[in-house]
Amino acid sequence: MAGSLVGCRLFSSVRWIKAAIKRWYDHCSGDAKENQPNIDFFSDECDGDSCELTSTTYIDLLTQNNSLHSSHHWGQDFSDTKDFGLTLVIDFLLMSILSTQSPEPPSDPLSMNNAEKRQSNQDDEVPQETMAVCETSPSFMATMLNNVELTEREAIGRGAYGTVYRAILVVKNAEGKPEKQYRVAAKSAQIEKSSCETQEDYKKRKGRAKECLRIELTFLIICQSELIVQVIGATIDHHQFIVMEILPHQYPPFVSKIPGKECLNFSQRLQALTDAARALLFIFQRGYLIRDLKATNVMLTSHLTIKLIDGGLAVEQGRCHPWNKRPTYFAPEVETAPFDELTEVYSWGLLALQSLTGETGANFDKWIEECKQDDPDFELCEYLYPQLESETDVHCQIARTELLPIVVSCHSTNRKDRLPLSPLIEQLSIIQSHMP
Repeated sequence: MAGSLVGCRLFSSVRWIKAAIKRWYDHCSGDAKENQPNIDFFSDECDGDSCELTSTTYIDLLTQNNSLHSSHHWGQDFSDTKDFGLTLVIDFLLMSILSTQSPEPPSDPLSMNNAEKRQSNQDDEVPQETMAVCETSPSFMATMLNNVELTEREAIGRGAYGTVYRAILVVKNAEGKPEKQYRVAAKSAQIEKSSCETQEDYKKRKGRAKECLRIELTFLIICQSELIVQVIGATIDHHQFIVMEILPHQYPPFVSKIPGKECLNFSQRLQALTDAARALLFIFQRGYLIRDLKATNVMLTSHLTIKLIDGGLAVEQGRCHPWNKRPTYFAPEVETAPFDELTEVYSWGLLALQSLTGETGANFDKWIEECKQDDPDFELCEYLYPQLESETDVHCQIARTELLPIVVSCHSTNRKDRLPLSPLIEQLSIIQSHMP
């Protein structure tokens, strides 16, 4: 019950987490103390004569050893960015916030005792070079990944503030020998200098990239959900990486109007858009705005369900400012006013329009203008993705008369036309109930 209450208070506002981190840093001593149940970690008041925060029990998810933080030494200076400023605090938050996730330690052989490991090594005649790579994500989660190595890194995406790699996560045993391998995605703050960029601007962007990486790690941990990419942990050896699950499919090719081998039908597109709205609401309820919802930041699982990726631009509510040079998928008002729930809805509206028309290019508004020039009688309902024509008349009718008007209103430049997230999800659920 106490854990649930702590979790609820954490969920109510990210400010509680920030306050807890500061209070923890201010009060923790060098020697770990036993956890005292009468202390509220997230309150300014202490029961009885207690006046300090104490260290919580630490669960090492890689070895399944349950011990206190005795191996960690709290110094006077916590400014070292190697640990993202969260090493021990997030260990506690993981246990509190993610109690519904029930993260499990990896199975055999990582949880074996030494005798079992020796027997396993004797029985296992598979050469190390041919160790199988698990295609599924690890069943554990740890803030700082110890005894691991990222190998075979291959860049699969580059942005203004980081690079994403496809890699192999090698988990090692206590003796430093590889035990298991997982195929993962890893994001670093590594960026490349553009030809038109000054050295000073490049230096500033590098600093911003490192800050975005720290923000993203915090965001992903606080906002873990079945609709958000699963974070596995972070490495701090030589290079800082956020390690995440790797998802098999990009979203745009599956909704494009260009014929392909696989294409989402209307029911699947409607579900994807509903899940995207649910993800935004979940993030909003955790006190954040993702600010980066677009087709290329949506991935599909092997079951063709969506997950949002890339939290590098995520920001706490109330701490964001106007954006002078806004991307096309940002609401127009963010040039003069802060981001909020309705600016997130605007980005959702664009994603929905792209999903319904199959026009997944970066500049959707320009495509609309070109269509209007070519067709004086232009009506958007006549430009839905071509594959829709092969579906039932009911699907076509629902797409044109029920879903499209909502989508258009959500992408309106007039904020008053947009639906807040909760009513939007309600309307999408009603439309889903009309599906045959």
